[in-house]
Amino acid sequence: MTLIQNFREIRRDGKVIEAGMDMQAILALGWSPDKIVRLEWESNGQAMQRDCPHGVLAKLLPDGMSIALMEHTPVDTGTRKKLSVIDADGATRYVIADTHVINGRALTGVFAWFEPARVEPERCFGVIFQTGLDAEGTQEQYQFDLDIASGEIVGAYESR
Repeated sequence: MTLIQNFREIRRDGKVIEAGMDMQAILALGWSPDKIVRLEWESNGQAMQRDCPHGVLAKLLPDGMSIALMEHTPVDTGTRKKLSVIDADGATRYVIADTHVINGRALTGVFAWFEPARVEPERCFGVIFQTGLDAEGTQEQYQFDLDIASGEIVGAYESR
């Protein structure tokens, strides 16, 4: 498999977030929040890119060969994101459904942000999954640890 090199996120305002820049570094530059609308990287010496005009949260995964995307879609209300993993060549490896069975109940929700995996961080990545509000106004939140290669949920934990 091919490694991803020089991974960068391009904001709507044109500012570039280089791999390894954390929120503290971004804030130190005095940048206001803005959407990420393009991802760029190199694969096999070839420049690659993915345009995400409605916004994306992206994470270069620990295997160095894939990127997880929480991509807004054109019909988003601002919170709904499609979770997928792409390979170094930009091809979609898999898309994760937005309905999951937890404690015997089928729950539909949205993927909100990435977290460090709680188990096997060299082969998994963590995401936060939030359900919609129920009749009592309660929302559930879970962390899923997903296997990078298959997308299988290897751990599900209540997050709050």
